[in-house]
Amino acid sequence: MARCALCRHALDERREDHPFEQGIVLRDTLVYTCGACGEEYVAIPRIVGLYRCVTAYLLRAARRLAGHEVRALRKALGLSVIDTASLLGVSAETVALWEDGILPIPSVQDRALRLLCAQRLEERLPLDALHAIDAPPPPLPEEVTFGFDGERWEVLDVDSGTPVA
Repeated sequence: MARCALCRHALDERREDHPFEQGIVLRDTLVYTCGACGEEYVAIPRIVGLYRCVTAYLLRAARRLAGHEVRALRKALGLSVIDTASLLGVSAETVALWEDGILPIPSVQDRALRLLCAQRLEERLPLDALHAIDAPPPPLPEEVTFGFDGERWEVLDVDSGTPVA
């Protein structure tokens, strides 16, 4: 039986759709809760695979990246704000303003960030996603749901829970 790392009390377990990061929900996730102190632990299998799935989803988004998505791709690259700024030809303050959602990322830097990420992670980047960056932005999805099928992570339709092509 699993025990709380803080108070050593036995943990209760349940499955739930669990918020992961801004706008991301993990379907049917195992969550442990300590009945004594309230500490919560979330079991995320193959987390590297999850980050890779989220990154692939963001690379293919047919719209300009939102601030939290810029941050997610920067982190996927393993870059600091300063290194990202240097690669994209802007100041660190500008990158921080993009990530905080205060300024939108310009299309040139959006494309460059996606291309850097696709190259580093050896992901295919469809040209239609790069062309769509200049189109009027559709509304951001309120959340994107990811599910683990026992082997890999995939994007799920929010209503049906089935994998999205």
